[in-house]
Amino acid sequence: AILFSVHPDLFGKFPIERATNENSLQVLSSYIQTLQQNKPPSPATLKFYLRPQGNISEKKDLKPVNIKLAQRDIRNTVVYILSSCNLPTT
Repeated sequence: AILFSVHPDLFGKFPIERATNENSLQVLSSYIQTLQQNKPPSPATLKFYLRPQGNISEKKDLKPVNIKLAQRDIRNTVVYILSSCNLPTT
């Protein structure tokens, strides 16, 4: 669900926001890989720009969200991210 809101390919008109989302997805991927290896991850802060449903033409339509990661398991991490983005968790 979150990929449909933040995937960099959806932000072609907004290169700064696209790069921000791409970087945050890379940090998130690394964070989850560390959890999968049963290692304690370093706390991380993600910034995503959320794209609303439908077509957008202006930067003001994008919603920035900052997410601090310090969870120790994958499920709680995913639920926390979805909740922070006001996306369904079930």
